[in-house]
Formats: sequence, structure tokens, C-alpha cells
Amino acid sequence: MEIKKFCIYEVSELINNGYKIARLANNRNFNEKAVKAKRKSLQDKAQLQAAVVDFADRAVKQGLDVVDFMSNEKIADNEIAQTLVMLEGNHRYKAYLELKKDETFDGKFYVTLPLTENLTIAEMIAEMNICTCTWKGTDYIKGAIMSHPSNVTDVLRYMAELETKGYSLPAISMYVTGTENVKKSVLKKFMNGETADVLKDSEDSKEKIKRCKKILEAAKCFSVLLPSRSFAGWIKSKLDLKKNLTGAQVEDILVGFLKSVSKKDADEICKIKGTKGNSTKEDLINARLNKLYDFYVHDLEKK
Repeated sequence: MEIKKFCIYEVSELINNGYKIARLANNRNFNEKAVKAKRKSLQDKAQLQAAVVDFADRAVKQGLDVVDFMSNEKIADNEIAQTLVMLEGNHRYKAYLELKKDETFDGKFYVTLPLTENLTIAEMIAEMNICTCTWKGTDYIKGAIMSHPSNVTDVLRYMAELETKGYSLPAISMYVTGTENVKKSVLKKFMNGETADVLKDSEDSKEKIKRCKKILEAAKCFSVLLPSRSFAGWIKSKLDLKKNLTGAQVEDILVGFLKSVSKKDADEICKIKGTKGNSTKEDLINARLNKLYDFYVHDLEKK
């Protein structure tokens, strides 16, 4: 069965003709809320437009990893030629597969090839997602890694590691680089072949990654708050508060403080909620953290 541009194909027909449906290993994670919404849409209104697929061997030639859509296992080399990779419509297709488990569902799913071959697969995905504003901040990290795998730095790899743990992009930027400079615009530029200084590897970036790992380990009792921008901002504010100390001394004090916080205090801080018309949750958390931190520093100064 020959698959041509400008044609629409029904997935079960493709599978019956020996094709596999795959996805890109580094594409964004599934949002279960979005999948649920797609299930309802497919069930109530059927598929309104075809999803976009491309030949998996084209993706592999561009340095992208292709995995089976269902099992997430890497596609074998001898199966690549008979595999199509989903570029747009991943959530819809996952919803379709879940609906197919119900034997009463008789809906169909349709796909088509891209209308142009002038862009790389990573560029197509970026255009399809960015231009329709469906990516959240951390999706750009995966998009950056996927677009130029050979240019990926250790800084970007560590950011991706934190992304898989649910950290927000502003938090990742502050933890890993000590700045708020890693924004969507910086990652979009990386996807276009331009690596900003903040993403480059250096002795300074190595030290900051090492510092970040040490701080996150020391603060593990605040696991609920760690991924948030506000907690990362509080950490950054303490690291920036040098006074007459060196950066290493400030880091040691902060790590010592985080390790000293009792489980009881940490649990109480994690459960703090804002009050309508008064202090926000962030303000209340920062106030409690500052109070404990000041007590800790005061005790150190007395010794």
C-alpha cells in the first residue's frame, strides 16, 4: 500500500496493510485532562479533521527516536520502513485507542501526510504546536531537545530531567541557572539553531547544576512546593543575599537550613493556603520560611 501526500487514510486500514503507528520519544507528555476531553469529542462528534503523520524513517534520519504508540518501546530497525509517526493529533489518537477498548464504539480515525516537505519534522511540530499556542512552558524543553539532539547541552538535559518531575519552566530556570532567563523565547531560538549563553555548558554551569542538586536534595521535605515558581524564587532570593559572604558560604547556610527544617514545620508550610482579600499563599509561605531561616541564621551567628 503506497501512502501519498494530499490523501487521507483510515488508521485501521493502514494497520491491516502492515503499518505501525508510532510517536516521537521526546515529544511532550500526555495531558490526561486533554485526553479525556478528546474522548468526549470523538464520542459525541467524531473526528473533525485528520491527524498528521510522517514516515518514521524520515524522523530517524533526522536523529529523532521513534517509539511504538502503545508500548513506548523503540521501533526495531527492520520495522521503521513500515511505521508512521504521529506529529499532530497524539492526544486525539490516544483518546481514540482508549475508546476502541469499548466494543460498542465504532468510530474511525483518519491521518494524512504533511502538505510540505520543506521543514524538518521538529520544525513542523514546533509550528503546529507553537502557532496554535497549545504548548505550555516546559513543552518547549522537550521541543528544543527534539529539534537539535546533537546540540543538546548538559544544562538542557538537566532541565529536561526536572521537567519530567513536574517542575515549572520558571522554577527550572531559577534552580538550574540561578536566573529567570530561560524563557520560551530562548528555547524557541534553540529550536531554530541558536543556543543562548544561558543554555551553554561551562564550568559555571557545572557548578550551578551541582549546587541545584544539593539544594533540591536538602529540600526534599518540601517536595510539594519544590516544582513551583514561588519556592524556587524564595531559594533564589536567599542565594542572591550575599551580604559579606561568598557564594559558597551562602549555599552552605541555605543547605544547612533546609536540612534542619523539621517534618512538622515542612508539612505545615506545604499546607498553607492564602486568604481571600488578604495575604496570598505565596506571601504566607515566604513569611513562614523567612521566619525559620532568620532564626537559623541567628543561631549560627551566636555560635
